[in-house]
Amino acid sequence: AAPGGVTGEVADTATGGTRARALDVSVSTTCADIPRLCCQPWDNDRSTAVLTACHMPKVSMPPPDDAALRALSQPERALLSALAIAPGGLSGSALPNPLLAQSIQLDGKRPDGARLAAMLLPLQRNGWLGSAASGELQPVRLRDDRRNLMLLDLCAREDLDAWMRIMWADLPQRPEWMASDRARAEQVLWLSVLSGDGEAAVRELRQLLRTMPAEALAGIHPLPLLLADEHGRAVFARFAPGLRRLLLADYLQLSSHFLFGSATVAYQAGL
Repeated sequence: AAPGGVTGEVADTATGGTRARALDVSVSTTCADIPRLCCQPWDNDRSTAVLTACHMPKVSMPPPDDAALRALSQPERALLSALAIAPGGLSGSALPNPLLAQSIQLDGKRPDGARLAAMLLPLQRNGWLGSAASGELQPVRLRDDRRNLMLLDLCAREDLDAWMRIMWADLPQRPEWMASDRARAEQVLWLSVLSGDGEAAVRELRQLLRTMPAEALAGIHPLPLLLADEHGRAVFARFAPGLRRLLLADYLQLSSHFLFGSATVAYQAGL
């Protein structure tokens, strides 16, 4: 391999096998190299090295939709914040947990099924929820076009660290040998992202992907979800450069392996 480069394998038509090729990912690497390099199997160290050489975009910070947020009650805002870190939704039996963990009452009493159902209906009518089902088998989830708004609202909170500690403590405990369900795995993933622990986020994502079809990646990986609208891009821009590079590198690596769809927006975010 050339100095400062890494070695990849490409097809050798002359021999029918593979041959080593040096891929230069030194500081001379340009952002135009990213799509070419992503077409080869590559590891996180290689992809991070490529993206380190690229200028991360400066994204203007749109203010959260103040009118929509101001219209929310404290219990509604608390519930929507919890749903923001569980893109696949929470079951009806899990919905009271984030409210109970924060000692939030409904009508002066502990949250129960009837009171939660009364709160969910107007949230659905006002376009916050993709589902207002309270049954165990049909999770309640934020609408895709509102989720990043709630994430941006979370990132602007002065008590974000305290809120995350409460959410961590409220996670269902699992033996090490037992796989997490999707909701818990997504909560761990997003709490890790919001706390800046990219390595933990990637580890949890790998665990989650073992139980999901490859085509579900675009709906699970944090990067495409964040880059879907201006609120999400503003959240992404708040992350430390190392975390942004890690999420970009991981997503581009996975997309090059599974080829589930276009990664154009991810490429643009690395330019």
